[in-house]
Amino acid sequence: MEWWNNFVSWLTAISNQPVIFGAVVLVVALIVASVLAAWISRGAVRGLLDQRDRELKAAVISTLVDAAADASVWNSLTAQEQVMSDRAVGHADIQLRLLPIRGAGIAANWAAHQLADLKRTSATFGYQLEPAVAEFRDRLVDWQNKPSRARKIFQGDLDRWKLQDTSSEKSLLAERDAWVAQQHHDDFTRLETESASTPRQFEPATTQADSTVNARPVSQDYEDDAVYANAAGRSAAQGDVRQMEAAQSADGQAGTSQTGTAPAGTSQVSRAPISYAPLGYTPATPSTETQQLLDDVEALDVRSADPYVPTGPVSTPPQP
Repeated sequence: MEWWNNFVSWLTAISNQPVIFGAVVLVVALIVASVLAAWISRGAVRGLLDQRDRELKAAVISTLVDAAADASVWNSLTAQEQVMSDRAVGHADIQLRLLPIRGAGIAANWAAHQLADLKRTSATFGYQLEPAVAEFRDRLVDWQNKPSRARKIFQGDLDRWKLQDTSSEKSLLAERDAWVAQQHHDDFTRLETESASTPRQFEPATTQADSTVNARPVSQDYEDDAVYANAAGRSAAQGDVRQMEAAQSADGQAGTSQTGTAPAGTSQVSRAPISYAPLGYTPATPSTETQQLLDDVEALDVRSADPYVPTGPVSTPPQP
């Protein structure tokens, strides 16, 4: 009792009022900060969960709409395509039932009934079921935006279908579905048998010789012409060098053995250069760079054959 009296006297003392006020403010601030942090974190987590639910619902709805498009042309699909479509529908149905949304099971039952109806009517209407597919899509999108109102509409449709479907109608529908499935199986079996029995026709292979001959590029022809022209130029240059050497030696011998100049009325006959190009060959006209390269090669050949080759007319030395 004495402790309590001491605590009350300390709490009510005027000198301790600032300390008590600061402690109270600190506690209140901590409480308010904790509440705000919890509220913000809860909102962030709820936003992430809602976003994930929306993405999952959008994926399920897109899968169901795709399955409805396949169901509208069910009889024109192959057996493999039908199996893949059924597997996709089953996966989407499970995801739809596991959604944390009130009325997800009712929406799954409604979608399953609509898909079965589209498959059944595809045998008679075929590609005329586009309005039904569009209505199926719009109803599912409406259910995503407003689940409560769409759930009531789906439940009303299911109750109405239960009243309409009697035992006789169910048996007739089952017989029609079996007949449609048998017809579909027979059609594809016949097509597979015809494709297997029809021999394959192979196109005759084209001759490889023509392709190899025609595959010769035009640039190769120009290169061959340049090579031939180079060889002909070298042969002509060598012939000119030999002829000039022979003429120089003959003139030197004539100058040493004879005196005087040539008699009047006579003239020196210039010998034409002898060409060693093959007969009937017409060298191609090379380009400017190719011609310059050929000239350089000819000059090198001439210099290697004779260090000094006179370019002008050969004159005889004066006689004493």
